[in-house]
Parts: sequence; structure tokens; C-alpha cells
Amino acid sequence: MLKKRIITGVIIVAFLFAALFLLPPLWFSFILIAIGVLGSIEWVRMSDSLGMSGLVLVPAAVAVFSLALNYWSIYGILYNLAGIAVWLILAAHVIGSPEKKLRPLHSVMIAVAVIGLAVFSMADLVTVMNNGALWLAGMFVLVGVADSAAFFTGRRFGKTKLAPHISPGKTREGLIGGLLIVWAGALASGVIIWPDSFSQMFKFAMICLICAIFSVLGDLYISLQKRHAGVKDSGTLLPGHGGILDRIDSTLAVSPIYAILVKTLF
Repeated sequence: MLKKRIITGVIIVAFLFAALFLLPPLWFSFILIAIGVLGSIEWVRMSDSLGMSGLVLVPAAVAVFSLALNYWSIYGILYNLAGIAVWLILAAHVIGSPEKKLRPLHSVMIAVAVIGLAVFSMADLVTVMNNGALWLAGMFVLVGVADSAAFFTGRRFGKTKLAPHISPGKTREGLIGGLLIVWAGALASGVIIWPDSFSQMFKFAMICLICAIFSVLGDLYISLQKRHAGVKDSGTLLPGHGGILDRIDSTLAVSPIYAILVKTLF
């Protein structure tokens, strides 16, 4: 299993970064939409909504919504804010009433909003920012570091469960350790990138810290959906990893807030 996980992970990273740096932004946007569509199919299956028609209608809605947002990208900041607002509402659900299962129709509406707004946030960042591909690559690295740091520190020092009713493996110690490692890594990166500007370093470190918190939220929310559906993984498309949603859960939550903070502060 570990061997499969490593091989699949290497292939995913190589493909994603090759597409990000070698393809024009428009074509990379299409790849993001395709990933979002695959993730929405898994979401529909987990929520068991709309029957077979849902497997067509919801992915189509995700694709159309993503394309529409990119077409009217002039309102990008508003879309980023909408994405953040959606995740704050979902955070309230995770914290306040995680035992309450959403109606299937509500679940897929959230899927369309969350996936479409995340796809736009990533595609727009590449398009509008100088060195946009590097900024987005930094976000992918951030999500990976946050997830891995929380996992390994949790295994080593974890004692107190973070959300046992949602994801029994996550601990408060893992969360704290992950945030500290992200903060330290962001500061170290800032020293290299902006050696003469403490303010830039600090802004970047704060962005990474805030996004690391959102990455945990994304992970917990998709874990909650899987728990309600009674499944361990969202799918089987990625050997050793599960499904698409298992790999992009944190990215969905991080993308809008990372995009708006980077675009407004740098």
C-alpha cells in the first residue's frame, strides 16, 4: 500500500507541476475543471443524490459554473470572498452540528459552489499574478506540508483527539505541530525570497498560517461527508490514495483565501 501511495503521489505531483509550468493558463484551467468534475462525481456518489441523473447533472453544473466564473473573471475578488464565506459556513456546521447530515440536494449544491469557486481561484491566480504559476505551486506545497506535518507530529506526539466524531486519527497535538512547522517553513522561505523585507516575510508567513488552518477545515469537512456516507475513501481512482476528493479536500478550502490574500497583499 505504501509503495502504491508513493508511486501514485509522485505521478500526481509530476503531472500537476508539468501542466502548471508548461501549458498556457487556459489549458491548465481546463485541467483544473476536469479534476473538479471528477471530484464532483465522487461527491454525488457519497451523498447518494439525484440517482443516475446526478452523475451527469452535477459534474455538468460544476463545469458550467467554473467556466462562467472564469469568463466573468472581472469579479474575481468577489468570487474569492464567496468561497471564503462558504467555508466559514461549513466550519460552523463541522463545529456546531457535525452529526446532522445534509439533505442530498443541499450537499450537491455545496459541491458545485465549493469546487467551482476553488477552480476559479486557482486558475485566476495563475492568470492575474506576476509569476502566478509559482504562487500556485507555492500553495500546493503549502497544502502538502501542512497535511504531512500534522500527520507525522500527530503520530509522534498525538494524545488528544481533535474531532473524534469526524476523523479519529487527527489530534490537537498534530494540528499544533503542523501549524508550527508551516509557520517556520514559511518564515524560512520568506528569508530566501525577500531577504531585505521583513514585512514581506511576515505577510507570507501569516498567509501560510491562515491557509494551514483552512486546510484542516477542508480535510475535516470531506471526512465528515465520508463518515455520513459510511465510506473510508471518496473513491478508488488513485491507487494508495483513494479518490480525487481525498487528495483535493484541503485544496478546495485553501484556494479562495490563499488567492485573495496573495492578490491583495503582494
